[in-house]
Amino acid sequence: MNQLRRRVLPLVISAAALTLLVGCGDDAVDQAADLPAASATATVDPTPTAETTPTAETTPTAETTPTASVPGFLTGTDLPKHPTSAWFAGKVTAGMPEFGPFCVEDALKTQKKVWHRQFGTEFDTNATQVVVRLDSEDDAIAFLDVLAHGAALCAEDWLGGFPDGKSDSKDYGAPSANTHVYGVWTSVPESEDGAHLYGIGRDGNLVTVVSWGQMGNLDDAPVAAFKQTILTAIAKLA
Repeated sequence: MNQLRRRVLPLVISAAALTLLVGCGDDAVDQAADLPAASATATVDPTPTAETTPTAETTPTAETTPTASVPGFLTGTDLPKHPTSAWFAGKVTAGMPEFGPFCVEDALKTQKKVWHRQFGTEFDTNATQVVVRLDSEDDAIAFLDVLAHGAALCAEDWLGGFPDGKSDSKDYGAPSANTHVYGVWTSVPESEDGAHLYGIGRDGNLVTVVSWGQMGNLDDAPVAAFKQTILTAIAKLA
């Protein structure tokens, strides 16, 4: 994993990053319904505008595709509840995040029709959803297998970038026919341990990866709630 050495895991949403998310306004923040609201719920306008509709001279790309073709994404209330903080959601954005889900980041970077949304809390818990549109359902099935392979072998591959570290993985099974959930624990000297959950799934020619992470170990990970999150992610894709 050639991207791993330039950062220490797990990824932690800093106070500055949270401020940036909150600063996005109505398009950037989702709050859990049972927690004090900090701002309005984010929505993505599905109607193409004059600024986003491609013209005859413009070939649509991940950056210029009309918003009507953007897949549906999770909101903060769809993620496992944090015990002391609401979830803050960034905008749905074309392309990969700066730091993608590390177990499958290299595979995701091979795709062109990609969108992502990042989430954070006031503490050390963060999440990311990436959605890929493939050319056909057969291509999506094949790509889902690639992602599953990467998630299953993640703990072993991660050690290649951190030979002094420790890691372990768990297969939490398939919540449905087209979804699967994995857990990855990482530990490096002089740093906090990281617990990571990966949910992958497919609907038609759309494939999604949802990653969740926080300091600690997998014993404290909200596996049952996260399984519901990946099912919700699949239901919202179309």
